[in-house]
Amino acid sequence: MQSIEKFVLGGVLGLFALISLFVAARHGEGASYWGGLGFFAICIGLIFYQITRVRHHNDAAH
Repeated sequence: MQSIEKFVLGGVLGLFALISLFVAARHGEGASYWGGLGFFAICIGLIFYQITRVRHHNDAAH
């Protein structure tokens, strides 16, 4: 069950990252633009963090 939850969480983070890029694209320079790009970077960072946690967890089990 944990693997399904992690897969769904990764999908939700990816969806939020995509939405934040659309927010940044609709607005010119300003807080909405930089906020959208910043939130995109945070979501992508969380996805990579989640991937590394799964890898290290599986390596320790072997």
